[in-house]
Amino acid sequence: MRPGPVIVDLAAEQGGNCELTKACERVSGGGVAILGPVNLVSEMALQASQLYARNVLSLLLHLYTGRRGGSPSTPPTRSSRAV
Repeated sequence: MRPGPVIVDLAAEQGGNCELTKACERVSGGGVAILGPVNLVSEMALQASQLYARNVLSLLLHLYTGRRGGSPSTPPTRSSRAV
């Protein structure tokens, strides 16, 4: 593998899928960084909530501006209209 990639081994808690994986550690080998997070789901909850909130806000703003003179034929507006 060329130098620079990062591998996130989601099976690090059970020993990992990569030979160099170590749980809760960052290992570098041959220019490749291997991360072994143990509980990635609990660490990503805040970011996932922020991304979801931003997407909902973007949709609502798009729908609101569509009613105020925007184009009602754009895909997000067309597919979310109630009949």
